[in-house]
Amino acid sequence: MILKERYINIMKEILQSTEKVDTAYLKTKFKVSERTIRNDLKEIDQYIQSKKLPGLTRSKKTGIRLDVTDIIKEQLLEDLRGTDQNIYALNSEERMHYILLYLIMSDEPVSVNEIADKLGFSKNTVVEDVKKLEIFLESKSCTLTKKRKIGMEIKSTEFQKRQMYIDLFIKHFNIGKWAIISGNLKELGMKFHIVIQQEMEKLLYPWNIKTIVSLLEEIQIKLKLKYTDTSINTLILALILSKYRFEKNQTIKLQRFQLETIKLSQEYKVLGNYLDEHKELFSENEHERAFIAMYMLTNKILEQEEGIIFDDSLKDLREITEGMIAVFEQDMGIKLTELQKDKLLKGLMLHMEPAVYRMRYNIGIANPMLEDIKTKYKIYYDSASKACMYLSQQLHIIVPEEEIGYIGIYFGGIMENKQKQRVKVILVCNAGMATVRILETRLLEEFQDIEIVDYLSYSEFSKNGAQNAEIVISTVKIDYSSKPTIVVNPLIDDDDVNKLKKYFAQRALQKTYHKKYSADQIIEIVEKYSTIHAKNPLKRELESLFGNHGKTDKKLSQLLFAEHVKLNQNANDWIDAVKLGTKQLIKSKHIEQSYEDAVIENIKRLKAYVVLKPYVALPHAKPEDGVNKLGISFVTLKKGVSFGHEKHDPVRLIIVLASENPTSHLRALNTVIKLIKNSETIDRLINSKTYSEIIAEIKTIEEDD
Repeated sequence: MILKERYINIMKEILQSTEKVDTAYLKTKFKVSERTIRNDLKEIDQYIQSKKLPGLTRSKKTGIRLDVTDIIKEQLLEDLRGTDQNIYALNSEERMHYILLYLIMSDEPVSVNEIADKLGFSKNTVVEDVKKLEIFLESKSCTLTKKRKIGMEIKSTEFQKRQMYIDLFIKHFNIGKWAIISGNLKELGMKFHIVIQQEMEKLLYPWNIKTIVSLLEEIQIKLKLKYTDTSINTLILALILSKYRFEKNQTIKLQRFQLETIKLSQEYKVLGNYLDEHKELFSENEHERAFIAMYMLTNKILEQEEGIIFDDSLKDLREITEGMIAVFEQDMGIKLTELQKDKLLKGLMLHMEPAVYRMRYNIGIANPMLEDIKTKYKIYYDSASKACMYLSQQLHIIVPEEEIGYIGIYFGGIMENKQKQRVKVILVCNAGMATVRILETRLLEEFQDIEIVDYLSYSEFSKNGAQNAEIVISTVKIDYSSKPTIVVNPLIDDDDVNKLKKYFAQRALQKTYHKKYSADQIIEIVEKYSTIHAKNPLKRELESLFGNHGKTDKKLSQLLFAEHVKLNQNANDWIDAVKLGTKQLIKSKHIEQSYEDAVIENIKRLKAYVVLKPYVALPHAKPEDGVNKLGISFVTLKKGVSFGHEKHDPVRLIIVLASENPTSHLRALNTVIKLIKNSETIDRLINSKTYSEIIAEIKTIEEDD
């Protein structure tokens, strides 16, 4: 039986979900009609029953489920997790992945007919899929060249080819589920398309896999860490791929700053210890050795003893991670206990170092839970997005949504693990009892830890208040200040659910301060009776104490003033270019001279890391380096200057951002990141003639938020 992709994904929802899955949820999730979902479920039923299993059961109370043992569920999932791609029709994206793999594998140009013959697709299908592949390759700064009667081939660096190759196996061919470490190819259990089986046999057959696994175990002991199983599989693939391609004279060449940074790592040095003993595995070429070390640095770690961070640009990683936690606290309106902070920091630090290297070197990571995280745990994903904006600015990296999702899991975990207490709730509704019952049922489905102690009409509530409850949930707006009051739709939509989840999360962690005082109010009182010698550091420490880091809702268009925009300027070098941005902020007293000095020193120390995208640099320093108030400047150059980035130089757009605390600039920073994601937008900004043109570009982005 042929299964459509949607059938596969619906089955995964039913088999994996720990929460109720019903038709309404599936309809919203897959953006189709209820009738379509019912028809899909009939097809799924037929597939399940073809395996001699009972069909799906449906219940208003428990939703749609399959009543079988966990072992049988796992076996069904194994069939659906990409390990049997012959049981359903491949969609265009999946076919594109196979075509890409085949082109990377090929040493010579290949024709459409050859691809169609080897992969079993029709010629017309290949032609259409190749068009999509060209767009994909362009996004990776690669091209697909086509010559009549010769064929097509990918034009890219060897590094780009290997990255795409390994990405395919991580994200689309489910390498984490392969039994590579068994050392026996027959035990891989792969039922992929024949092209992958052939590729794996070609790569793995010449090697004794158990020897490689033993070697990696020794390396883990020396590095005092443990990799996950998926990471081990990925490292085996990277190691064998390096040797295989090198022997075919397809040698990798890393950018100089990448190579020099990786050579400082313990991973690179440890690999050097095995060169003589395992010449059959390791090349003496320093770029090849650095390539393997790069994947050791960027793969997920199960546990690790605290070690020395070799990369100077990451020496503040712990402090930056603490800043991310502060952003999380600010966004959620909570104050974590020291124990909770330590637990969250420990987990995040284990994740952050390899994650940052993945982002630095554009190495992808699969996050199969991403869509669930974005829908079912939206408040934690949104909070992680804000924390990652702070991370982006501090380390000059773009954080992909897969990484944001994982960080959201850490945030959600610390909230969900807090001991829950039943919350006493009064419902206020101006409609009939039927509406109240609908509201009650929906609330109890979503929130198992509430106790509804009473139902009141608006008039009853006006007389009696909410004496026996901790929170009032009402379908009408009411004026009541004695208890927290949340207004919802009688049918409870997704916005209401997220609003309530956020409230209950805040309550679970019990805000330390019931009345909010601003740091400025405290400082104003202190100045009446004493002299403050370090006003800004005092303000930052007070904000940290209150869990209030000066959040602002101001947009970038509201923060970027005409006097801070300098267009079509001349600069002799990167120092001149940076000063064009900082001098305007010094003049308006947004920053001190010390901030400019710190920015320049940072760039000398961190080198090209301030260059985020082609033609764009985002230099900055720390708040304590001399920020008086939030300020942003834009500078465009007639002729680009070099910051020492081998790929993104010359720089023609410099955006200087100065923030007095970790969170006040996040909304503006989010817009900056969106602006520079698109190369066409960057071109328009660089070629703008007036301040109004710059603001118009910014407002276009802001309107979509």
